[in-house]
Amino acid sequence: MIKKIALSSFASVLLISQVANAEIKLGDKGSLGTIGFNAGYNTNYIWRGMDQNSGSGSPYIGADLTTPIGLYIGTWTAASTGGVDSTTNTNQEIDIYAGIAKSFGAITVDVGVIEYRYPGNDKRTSPLNFLEFYGKLKFAPDKAPYSIQIAYFQDDTDGQKSSATVSDKGKNYQEISASYNFPAFTVSASYGEYKGETETSTLTISKSLFDMNFGATLVDAKKLNNSIAATSVNTSKDFFLNVSKTF
Repeated sequence: MIKKIALSSFASVLLISQVANAEIKLGDKGSLGTIGFNAGYNTNYIWRGMDQNSGSGSPYIGADLTTPIGLYIGTWTAASTGGVDSTTNTNQEIDIYAGIAKSFGAITVDVGVIEYRYPGNDKRTSPLNFLEFYGKLKFAPDKAPYSIQIAYFQDDTDGQKSSATVSDKGKNYQEISASYNFPAFTVSASYGEYKGETETSTLTISKSLFDMNFGATLVDAKKLNNSIAATSVNTSKDFFLNVSKTF
C-alpha cells in the first residue's frame, strides 16, 4: 500500500470558494497573530506524482494561525481516497501541522511537523495515517521576481516494510523548486524524489484574477518498482487545473 499526504508544493485548477469573510486579527491590530483561511478545487489531486482521489476532482479548505514571532499552526482537509485502492474506508484527508518560519534577509528558514489523517483508518494499523518532520530553505531577494526553495521531509517511521528487501519506501522526500514572476503570470517548476516511490517533475503557470488564484500544472512522474535500487518501471504524465482563494 502507498502512503500519502496532501500539502503538495504545486497543486493546480478549478473551484469556487466562499467560506470566510476575512482574516481575523488577534490582539491589538494583530499583535498576537492572525487567522487566515483558504479554499480551492483541483480537477485532480496529485501528490508527489501519485493520484490521491481516484482520478476525481478534489475540493479543499484550510485555516492557519500565524504569530509575529513566526510560529504557526494550521489544518487542511480535502476530498481523498488515500491514494491506495477501493478497499480503504476513507473519502477525506485531514492534515494538521505546526512550525516556525524565520527570515534572515533574503533567506527564510521553515521547520515543522505535519500529521496526515484519513478518517475511518486506525493510525495504529493503517499505513495511510502518519507524521512527517520537515525543513525548508527559501531564497527570495527583496523585490526580485524569482525565488528558489529546497525542502526535505522525513516520516516518523522507517518507511514502509512491504517486503524483505524493501524496508524504507517512502521514508523521506526531497525537493527543489523555483518560481519566476513575469508581468502577466508566474511560472513555477519543481523536481522531487520520494524514496522508492516516485521521481516527479512539475511545471505550473499561475495567475491571480478577481482576488482568485488560477493555475495549470503539468506533472511528469516516474513510478519506481519494489526495490530500493529500483529503476523506473513506468512513467505517467498528468495535467490538472486549480482555482483557489485566500481570505
